[in-house]
Amino acid sequence: MARVTRVTLTSAASIFVLCVVTTSTALSQEILTPERKALYEKWMGFPSLVKFWSEPTTWIAGGARVWYWAGFPDHPELHELDFRTNRVRPVLNATRVRAAVVSRLGHEPALAGLPFRAFTFADTTETRMRFSVEERDFELRLATQDLTELPARTDASRRLSEPQRTRRADVPGWPMDLFELPSPDRLWFAHLKDHNVWLRSTRDGHLVQLTMDGVPDYEWAADEADEEGGRWAWWSPDGKRLAVRKEDNRQVQKMPILDYDSAGSVHWARYARLGGRRPQPELWVLNPSTLKHTRIDIGPEPDQLIRMMGWRPDGSELLYLRANRLWTTWELLAANPTSGASRIVLSESHDYLRGGFNQGLRFLTDGERFLRLSDWDGWAHIALYDLRGRLLRRLTTGNWEVLQIVAVAETSGWVYFRGRDDPTRPYDTHLYRVRLDGSGFARLTQARGQHQLSVSPSGDHFIDRHSDLARPWQVDLRRGDGTYLRTLAVADTTGLGELGWSPPETFVVKADDGITDLHGILWKPANFDPSRKYPVIEINYARGSMVPRPFTQGGAGVWVQAMAQLGFITFMVDGRGTEGRGRQFAAWTFGNLGRYEIPDRVATLRQLGAQRPYMDLKRVGIYGYSWGGHFAMRALLQAPDAYHVGVAGAPDTDLRWFTYQGDGYPEYRGDNDYASNLWLADRLQGKLLIFHGTSDLQVPLNVTMHMLNEFIRLGKRVDLMLFPGKTHDGVTEPRLYNRYVLPMVRDYFVEHLRP
Repeated sequence: MARVTRVTLTSAASIFVLCVVTTSTALSQEILTPERKALYEKWMGFPSLVKFWSEPTTWIAGGARVWYWAGFPDHPELHELDFRTNRVRPVLNATRVRAAVVSRLGHEPALAGLPFRAFTFADTTETRMRFSVEERDFELRLATQDLTELPARTDASRRLSEPQRTRRADVPGWPMDLFELPSPDRLWFAHLKDHNVWLRSTRDGHLVQLTMDGVPDYEWAADEADEEGGRWAWWSPDGKRLAVRKEDNRQVQKMPILDYDSAGSVHWARYARLGGRRPQPELWVLNPSTLKHTRIDIGPEPDQLIRMMGWRPDGSELLYLRANRLWTTWELLAANPTSGASRIVLSESHDYLRGGFNQGLRFLTDGERFLRLSDWDGWAHIALYDLRGRLLRRLTTGNWEVLQIVAVAETSGWVYFRGRDDPTRPYDTHLYRVRLDGSGFARLTQARGQHQLSVSPSGDHFIDRHSDLARPWQVDLRRGDGTYLRTLAVADTTGLGELGWSPPETFVVKADDGITDLHGILWKPANFDPSRKYPVIEINYARGSMVPRPFTQGGAGVWVQAMAQLGFITFMVDGRGTEGRGRQFAAWTFGNLGRYEIPDRVATLRQLGAQRPYMDLKRVGIYGYSWGGHFAMRALLQAPDAYHVGVAGAPDTDLRWFTYQGDGYPEYRGDNDYASNLWLADRLQGKLLIFHGTSDLQVPLNVTMHMLNEFIRLGKRVDLMLFPGKTHDGVTEPRLYNRYVLPMVRDYFVEHLRP
């Protein structure tokens, strides 16, 4: 093994010297004129030209009133709508509040209007609000609008009363800080120290050690934290027990990460690769008063995926999820905290599971029932169960997809959720509701596009925030049955006039099978001339849906708009295998990773080009990051006649080195040797730029080095850019990504596609 590693590192070093010199020479030239660079930057400012306030609404008095932000981000205003009177009024006298804050600061704060953008209530009476300006804390009595500056708290007092960071969770791809967890009575924090669980007093800060046997690589608290981030333990409702995960990583492979900022020191990070050993979880219930600890029986199968979901309201059982490594069996279990015995509440098996680990679970407050998104008939729908595992009823059915349970108004019995039921517009997301008894199903929104929802606690009203690619964001107030009451806010898009902006073009083409509809979006330059020939750039992700749908379009949509202004036709398309269109559509890539993604894109290119003669299919580029990087490279290798220039960011090209992500993907996806790009390396004909963070654990640098070794063996030249010390997410951190990475990608396409 040592001999193989030594050869690999020697080859990789030679690649680094060759490729970095090649790339730096190409990119050191001035690719864009100042005028074209200014045009690009102007279009990259698209989001700032759409004035819209997106802060969440606040339901007051149990939903009898609603507070919502008006104005725009640089001039916030807080308004109240009283449903009983149907009157709107300002919550605060902005001039008076601002003057009071200025008198204490001694100068004008940055914002116009109210000098803050967020607040909390001091207590449950909702009579006093608290907010911060320039790191100084204030309290405002709403009845009189008198302002009080709260005493500055010392660092020591903050540490005593606020949850503190305990350690960094070394999760490949998703490193996160784990924080202390307060007990229900707020007297203790569950704390991590020296690989063990402790308690820290909120009164005087003294520590009490609960476990003694934690050691490196076999320690308390999970590195695979939950989807909410960092919930590593659960207090029982009465605060007498603490459920904690322990994790054995002693057999998990470690990966060397070189620190380029400290004389080349090496950090060995755990790396659970595909096919290798992964963390072995344990669940324990700790009793702080007796120091008696009970191990939960999670079953004998190795490599299980385990996630705690919390306690039943009476503390009688601990609820947790279990799935097998191949992501074919999912179970909800309940454990007795005294004996450690577990019982299976619900079990479901498929050739592969769809959706996230939580499977849309929503427990009801009665402690006896729960909702789940189930996939019986090839479509995700809501079902109601009890905690004995009995199916009480299906709440929704049909050949359409439920995406998310948004809210449950238990007093009125309504379940509100998001879904897609229009086969002609399969990516439009609408709002719906149905009663817990299965009656009253209705779609609540009709406008095309994307809808986001905030429901009052009673379910009597909701706020609908909606838009589509051509229609700016609008916020409407509606009754619980969808009846329109009033518009609360509309985005101001007058600033887009200076760009000459028009909405992107939507299109529908056939997949490579000639039958399946694929949906995408295409951008043209603002000064488009149909008599010209324009080079083409595709932006892809391929594993999932990437095409932007709302008006503001997100980061990728902004960049492709800006690139179009440099003289490109840019587009995105969602191929077969993406979620949200049912099991049959998603199943195309099950067991077939790498077989259909590029043929679908080639079919898209050919159809678009046949209908649009201004697209120059002899100058086609493709860009992607992570999975998108894998398929950007694969497009050049699998279809060299169709794609001529590619940029692949952190490409997971050799899936044998891919990190085990905990959802079975891509272990259930079939032949990883076929899906690898290594065996296609000899087909490279076009120009390829690869960039990668050296501290990436989600897609380790090894996979790029393996690919580069193969290119060198075959005499193929590529360009390489490494980002020292950057993780997978670190490369796409907005400042670095927008100021360096995307301009690098931009210049590479401009240089080699010559718009």
